[in-house]
Amino acid sequence: LNRSAAKVWDFNIATFQQISDRYAYVLSPRVLDGLVSSFLKDLERYKTANISLREMGRRVYSDFIDDEVKMVDRQQALEITQEQMEKMVDDGWSIMVRGGNDSSFPYAAQIVEAPTEASPMLIVDEAVPFYQMVLHGYIDVSGTPYNFGGVSRDKLLKSLETGELPYYRWSYADSSIVKGTDFDYLLSTNYYGSVEEGVKLYLDAAPILQKVRGQTILNHEKLGSGVYRTTYENGVEIAVNYTDNPFWWNGRSIPAHGYTIFERSEGR
Repeated sequence: LNRSAAKVWDFNIATFQQISDRYAYVLSPRVLDGLVSSFLKDLERYKTANISLREMGRRVYSDFIDDEVKMVDRQQALEITQEQMEKMVDDGWSIMVRGGNDSSFPYAAQIVEAPTEASPMLIVDEAVPFYQMVLHGYIDVSGTPYNFGGVSRDKLLKSLETGELPYYRWSYADSSIVKGTDFDYLLSTNYYGSVEEGVKLYLDAAPILQKVRGQTILNHEKLGSGVYRTTYENGVEIAVNYTDNPFWWNGRSIPAHGYTIFERSEGR
């Protein structure tokens, strides 16, 4: 608003003060069209490539330049961003979006780091995977990288409950390399400590998720404390149990920290 060059700052998490030497400039939406066109022209030489949008699918900001003709408000910025994503799709590129606001839904083939958990505030009684229920069958969705915080059995169950595809962010170099840099949020990405567990989780989940990929979610239901059932349009039902005890439902046992699949071929 003061017509200065816009910056995105990093903040000290203890004091929430700006870190003076850690910032990035914000690109004005009015120059996005030319930049994207130039980028796509250069990308043509990489015929097997696809496009990952780190910020374009989740951020919208205005440009209050001192010129009424060139000024861009948030609604205009949103329209410009959507035009650029449409241009990419029309040129034959497949788009992966980080975050995934609804403005990117018509263009994204894959959304990563989508919202998967409810607020931890005590006022929340139950988390409902509404985002996944709306998009499953139309766009492939993944949440936070599974290796962040450690690969666990519960993450496999969450993937089966919501239909999310397993997603990892790994690096080859030792994590200590990014310590004290702008990339210190990647401290847990070294593949060595979690790749075996990650691959095992993927191999467990893949044949099950393949049954329901491209299928919409018809219903998500809580069967009991820590036990949930998801029903897909092709009749496949996946029940998961996050508790330490088996749960009996519809003539079948859902094992502790396990899952059970119900299909139409079973007479349902």
